[in-house]
Amino acid sequence: MSTTLFHSVKQVLERSTPSHLLLGWSGGADSTALLHLLLECQSVVPFKMTLVHIDHSWREESQQEARALEEKAKVLNIPFHLHVLLKP
Repeated sequence: MSTTLFHSVKQVLERSTPSHLLLGWSGGADSTALLHLLLECQSVVPFKMTLVHIDHSWREESQQEARALEEKAKVLNIPFHLHVLLKP
């Protein structure tokens, strides 16, 4: 992880002093990178984090992907909330 990016995010967290962050997690590269960056920041700026995923049910495999994210969140010991939007 870039130390410049870590330092920038750490500064934002120190200024805002959040007690709890809610992170929308798609499982894609960008939200996963942000998740890991925030996990690193927790060692310096203490805050709680909850992961949220919305399964839009657009693809057959989306339910399996959502469950895989839920399992990863369990391994990371981070609360996880899943909201499923049903197809019309």
